[in-house]
Amino acid sequence: MGNDYVLDTYVFVHSMSKSDSDYDLDCVGLLWNIKEKNKVICIDIEGEILQEYKKHDFYKDRFTGEIWRIMEGTNRIKRIYGKLSNKNKENLIKRKFDSDDFKFLAVANRTPSKKLVSGDSDYDEENVHEYICKKMRIVLQKPIDALNEMK
Repeated sequence: MGNDYVLDTYVFVHSMSKSDSDYDLDCVGLLWNIKEKNKVICIDIEGEILQEYKKHDFYKDRFTGEIWRIMEGTNRIKRIYGKLSNKNKENLIKRKFDSDDFKFLAVANRTPSKKLVSGDSDYDEENVHEYICKKMRIVLQKPIDALNEMK
């Protein structure tokens, strides 16, 4: 099943939403379960993912900020060196994948579970999804799928 997760910024943004949509609640539930079930959040050692999270003020939000502080305090934020190969970059660009999200794929590619959780539609394009899952062997999950996996 795996203990580690790479979380696209999308998960934090929807966890901070004040709506009670099923999707936003799935993101809240996912973060809560990652904390409660001693899972690990993986980010890049270079700090690009953290900078993107910070652009959305996740640290100032009462819920996401507290989850992050607890995860940091219990050493469950793992920093991983990860770079995509030029071949992977070229193939993803050909498929019109957003290069801003390369950092998430690079880290997921280096984790034991290879799990990347996102609701971003960029990952849903058929040729992108297939390439990431089959060629790169990264496990793409929607927040609800990752949450259900933990139950």
